[in-house]
This record gives sequence, structure tokens and C-alpha cells, in this order.
Amino acid sequence: MLDADRDATMFVRSNMHVGGFDYAGAPRQAKYFGAFADELLVGMAALCWNGMVLLNAPRGLEPLLGAIVGEAAARGPDITGFGGPTAHVAHARLLLDLSDLPYLHDIDAGLYAVTLDTLRLPRLLEASDVLLRRPRVGDLSVLVDWDIGYRIEALGERRAAAKRDEIVRVIAQRLGRGMDNVWLLERDGTLVSRSIFGAGVSGMVQIGGVWTPPEARGKGNARAVVAGSLRAAAVRGVRRAVLVAHDPAAIRAYEAIGFKRVGGYTLITFAQPVTSARCESLLNASPYRPRRPTAA
Repeated sequence: MLDADRDATMFVRSNMHVGGFDYAGAPRQAKYFGAFADELLVGMAALCWNGMVLLNAPRGLEPLLGAIVGEAAARGPDITGFGGPTAHVAHARLLLDLSDLPYLHDIDAGLYAVTLDTLRLPRLLEASDVLLRRPRVGDLSVLVDWDIGYRIEALGERRAAAKRDEIVRVIAQRLGRGMDNVWLLERDGTLVSRSIFGAGVSGMVQIGGVWTPPEARGKGNARAVVAGSLRAAAVRGVRRAVLVAHDPAAIRAYEAIGFKRVGGYTLITFAQPVTSARCESLLNASPYRPRRPTAA
């Protein structure tokens, strides 16, 4: 089922590949639940290490939510949000009725994909003063500023600037290890845009974290850094790329290099996690009561 819906399940498949199926609360790990009909997987849900619930459940959503909520109530982690095909997340909202909770991020976006043999490269990449490269230690202050800007504008983290010390520490550590999934575009010696491979598996990558500071927008920088990073990925055998976008200007940029809409994707994060106590009350709520899973 996951391979059949390869674009919408890109992130969860990557997590399975990196984190495996054993769960210890480490990054990229998750607790996985499946809905089966005649021994055929017809729906899945993952309660990730960070509390995000990833859904892909054309069928069996109600018992899957019961399993997820029951697990969060009993052993955690607290639920911090939902991600998945728009129709599946919309149905989950109806079943759980979390309308009283404030949202930090609530976006119905488009899911876009491109096969890299049809990728259209912007002429900007051919300019003599343009350089596509990986981050360096000396880029730390720029990377921190851009990460804060991205969190505020794209993710709705209004207090992101207050986390600067933590963000500096994390990015400095990543720079020390090598940020192989991050690409930067430099024009005439000035950094102007960033693109990140947020996930990768089975010859596919997922683009995320694209950021261009306001003063460098409208100049083709975002489409150039994304296309350039994918050109480099194609050399390593990557054949397809996906991304999620809702901003009209960003969508135009992605479509200009060959991305096409293949579906809808919704990502919501709560301002405060759904605690175990709230999860326990959801198990007993009505009229939309997820069924508590029975022991196998």
C-alpha cells in the first residue's frame, strides 16, 4: 500500500528506512499501526517520536485512530499534530473533534512531484557568479537567521527567535557532522537561498525547508537552488522528487522547473500537545469515539 502511494507516503517510508520498527523515542522512530482487510494492508498510521501522527488510511481510519490515541494515553508520546493526505486528516479531525485546541500550523497544501528526467533547469544556474554548494562552518549565522525566518513564516512559530541559542547549538553540531542534505545558492559571494532534502528512500527525495530571505525573492533563486540540488541528486541515482506547497509564488516556482500537482496534503500542529489525559478522554468521547484496540 505504501509503495502504491509512493508520493504521499514518502516521509513515513523514509522514517521506516532510517529508524526501523523498534521504538526507543529516538529521532525518525515511530510506533506503527496497520488496518487490514483479509490480511491486506488497507490503512496505516504512525505515532512519531516527536508526537506527529502520520496517516495514510483510505480505509480503517477509525480503528487506527483508536490505536494511536490509546497508545498516546498509555505510553506516549503526547500528540503534537497530524500529517497526511488532506481527505484522511480531515476525517481524523471529524472523528476526534479537536476543534477547541489552538493550532500553531494548519495548512491544506498541494502535493507536487517530478521525475528528474523531466526536470527543467533554470538558466540562472549557468551564470558565472552563481554557485550551488553545501553549507560551511562560516555560514552558521546566516543559517541560524534563515532557520528562524523559516520557522516563523512557514511553520507559524512566533517565538522562534527566543530559541536562537538552541538553534545555534543544533546547527553548529550539524555543521560539524556535515549537512549533506542541505544545499545553498550563492550569487556574487552572497547566500540567497536554501533547499533541504527532508527525506529520501527508494530513489526518491522529499524537498523541504526551502527558504529565500525577503530581499532575495522574485529573482529565481528558489527555483534555482531546488533544481540545482535535484540535478546533483540525479547523478547519485535519485529518480523522483516530491514536495508540499501552498504559497502561490512558491507553487509557480516549482511548476516552472517541472513539478506537477499529484494530490493534497495537510499538516497541522497544535499550539500545545494533546496530553495523555486528553487522549484518555477522547477514548471515552461521543459521538465520534475511536475504538480502543483489543489485545492481539
